[in-house]
Amino acid sequence: MLPSVRPIAALAALLSTISGCHGASFSPPTCVGDITEFPNCEKADSIARKCSNLSKQETIDCFCTQELLNAYIGCKGEFRQCILGNSYDSSVDDMIDAWQGACGPYVSDITTPVASEATRTLDEDTCQTIAESCGQLSASITSCSSAYDQAAQITSCRCQESLVSLASVCDIDGSQSCLGKTAITSNIWEFRNCKAATDVLGTSADTATITTAPDTSTVEDTATSLSFGPDSTATSTTTSGTVSMGPKIGWRASLMLFLTLIYLY
Repeated sequence: MLPSVRPIAALAALLSTISGCHGASFSPPTCVGDITEFPNCEKADSIARKCSNLSKQETIDCFCTQELLNAYIGCKGEFRQCILGNSYDSSVDDMIDAWQGACGPYVSDITTPVASEATRTLDEDTCQTIAESCGQLSASITSCSSAYDQAAQITSCRCQESLVSLASVCDIDGSQSCLGKTAITSNIWEFRNCKAATDVLGTSADTATITTAPDTSTVEDTATSLSFGPDSTATSTTTSGTVSMGPKIGWRASLMLFLTLIYLY
């Protein structure tokens, strides 16, 4: 009888692990990609919970199904869409291997589908380097705001060529390479306000992938404030010479999130 005991013991251990790891019900993560719904991940989570604390045969009938395997594979594809890469594959593959090991003796004619690929992928090394530039820019802007209290002084500090170069990498290269979006140069504070941007950003501004929107920087109550990083508040200099505070916009926090996802998975 020992061979028949081992699979159900493995299945019980797997269910215990899943329940312990999940704790609360599945909560969709914030993604680098455009995906916002995770129906397969939610289904896998729901089935695993439903199958806990059942009798032996009920557990087998509940857990060892094509439906659950399909949900695992679908969840793998959803996370590819989320992080725009395959960094999470090994975690799901481990779960699938454990499922196959536990359920193999009880199921037949199971087909393993193929997980969907990400609609686009990221060069993680490149995006990590860009994110580091965003971090340096954020720290430098904070230093400028701390060192000076006059709008002209803050502008002069932020328009140093080194900071403009960082802004070019962060906002233009990062937007295109890591978020797959077209950079609008008039939304970049440095491009609107810094003479140094003519040399540093001028070439990029002439490329087909950069869009220059109508310049609204002369409007005093302009809404084009700039994000300085995931934990900072944006500022913009108005025509009256004051420094106004505005909500964070832009994509820099998203790129920081990308790094978090890479390290996490």
